[in-house]
Amino acid sequence: TGPVTFASAGMATTVPCGASCRTIGLLLDTQRVELTATCLRFAYAGPWDIDRSGTTLVTGTLERSAAGRTGTTREAATLQLQFSEGRIDSPQVTLLLRDAADQAVLGPVSLQQGPALAAPPACEGQP
Repeated sequence: TGPVTFASAGMATTVPCGASCRTIGLLLDTQRVELTATCLRFAYAGPWDIDRSGTTLVTGTLERSAAGRTGTTREAATLQLQFSEGRIDSPQVTLLLRDAADQAVLGPVSLQQGPALAAPPACEGQP
């Protein structure tokens, strides 16, 4: 099976980046997990699997940009994925992204399987 993508656009969110996080994309492949949203990107490279409850948890790198600032910060983070039907090709996945201090960065939010979105818009205040 090739890569599976999940996406959501135009959703309301109360995470720290507010309205600018409305476009979220998730790419899943056998050796890669990548989450993108405005002002942030999470990446994990390596094997992963889904447990009996339909959940996976991976530790990767979180990159954040801040509006009005140059540069990107990087830190360890964890991404929890809960698949609606317990498998990678489920129609829906709920995600929760936590930073190195175990604080929620994004989510929980549900994404629908579908075509990948274009790259999220630039972080406000970024060129």
